[in-house]
Amino acid sequence: MADLRVEIPRKLFHIFAGLMYLIPLYICGKLCVAILSGIATLIATVVFYYRIKNVITYPLWFLIDKLERSENLERFPGRQAVAMNLGIFLSSLIFSTKTLSIVIVTIAVYDGFATIFGLLFGKHKIGFGKWKLRKSYEGFLGGVFMNTLVLSFIVPVKEAFIFSLVGGISELFTSSKRLYLDDNLVVPLITGTFVQFIYPSLTP
Repeated sequence: MADLRVEIPRKLFHIFAGLMYLIPLYICGKLCVAILSGIATLIATVVFYYRIKNVITYPLWFLIDKLERSENLERFPGRQAVAMNLGIFLSSLIFSTKTLSIVIVTIAVYDGFATIFGLLFGKHKIGFGKWKLRKSYEGFLGGVFMNTLVLSFIVPVKEAFIFSLVGGISELFTSSKRLYLDDNLVVPLITGTFVQFIYPSLTP
């Protein structure tokens, strides 16, 4: 059973931190996002993987102490943060500015709200018979709805809904704790690839 006192603030921070990348994207473009997310990935990997604790890294460990899941503390604290920043970094190198904005919104808003809706309202697990995912229909639909709402400020509503579905479906099947394969890394790449190549005229 997830601890709502940890998970809700954790996901709200995830949404806020992810959407903050839109500011440098619109002010100075993809290069700024690439630099910032690259530096964030490097710092978080070194600090958390090697557990470097000092006065300089104290703010990062303060956030970990307040927001990290207990199972991650034992293996790789902050691994989702590393994965999200890496996913945004790679996306900034591969995709157009418009596609990158869609990717940033999706990894922040869909992932955050899908978890929040799932924790608060999730009663029906996605799957058939004995085969069930850890995700719920309520979380999936809540995430798609909120992501569509935010993306509709960037692209037409129809496309916003389609992109949200792609992001949501890819998120359902791309999480592996054993391989450190995290949806925060995979979802941006899958969503960005779909948007870039299926709707090239929409995302020049």
